Amino acid sequence: MEARALFIAAWLALVPAVHAAEPFIQTDFSGGLNTWQSPLLLKENESPSLQNVVLDERNAITRRKGFRALNATAIGGGSTRVDSVHQLETSGGTRYCVAFSSTTGTSSTDGCQTFTTFISTLTRNNAVNCDAHQDRLYCVNNQYNFYFDGTNDLNVSAMPAACDYIRVYRNRCFVAGCTGALSRVYYSALGDCTSWTTSTDYFDLSPEDGDIVTGIGESLFDMLPLYKKFSSYALKGATPATWVLVTISKNTGAKNHRTIANFNNVQLFDSVGPNG
Repeated sequence: MEARALFIAAWLALVPAVHAAEPFIQTDFSGGLNTWQSPLLLKENESPSLQNVVLDERNAITRRKGFRALNATAIGGGSTRVDSVHQLETSGGTRYCVAFSSTTGTSSTDGCQTFTTFISTLTRNNAVNCDAHQDRLYCVNNQYNFYFDGTNDLNVSAMPAACDYIRVYRNRCFVAGCTGALSRVYYSALGDCTSWTTSTDYFDLSPEDGDIVTGIGESLFDMLPLYKKFSSYALKGATPATWVLVTISKNTGAKNHRTIANFNNVQLFDSVGPNG
């Protein structure tokens, strides 16, 4: 019995003493999230469970920004990509989120969450470009010129046919990229984008340079920027009688209408560079 008691006593001496749990203070979280290594190999300043937080330079913890689905039902049924999304804000205060996908156009009044189809006869793969004017969203897609009034699409038959680009400037609509006149820019009557005189109300951008119009920019410093693939221009003046077309560059233009955007008083656009 003495030998057995001695053995047990010796074995117990090898077992580490169990202490009550004590708090562990960790002030350095600079290692951040680490999910690609085994938890056994993590450093003391790393964690495998920081999916919803980020750490600033002073190790303060804030919620990581992310995203969530706005609409429970995908636009176009989710089977085709969304071609474009536009905003229309009416004088009555209603804000419309207007989206196009494949052959359909849909609208929402609850911040792009629930959509109602207002047109389903557009040409598939034809990009729809729009701009807002007087409580209406005017759109072109090289097949159908129309405006959305908050409920329906209405044909604008007087607008030049088969145009790709549209922009509102100085209370008029301007369109370009029209079949048969690829260097021409047309403009509507003052204050009425449904009224057009296509036989006289237009101007050409270097029509014999072998290039074509690729986009119309947003108004910048009260000028309307205009682009071809290898050149760029700006329209200045208040009326057709006082308009002056200024050449900005003879060797640098924009690749696509949708790449043109204003930011901090600068107009940005994608380009193939000087002379391509």
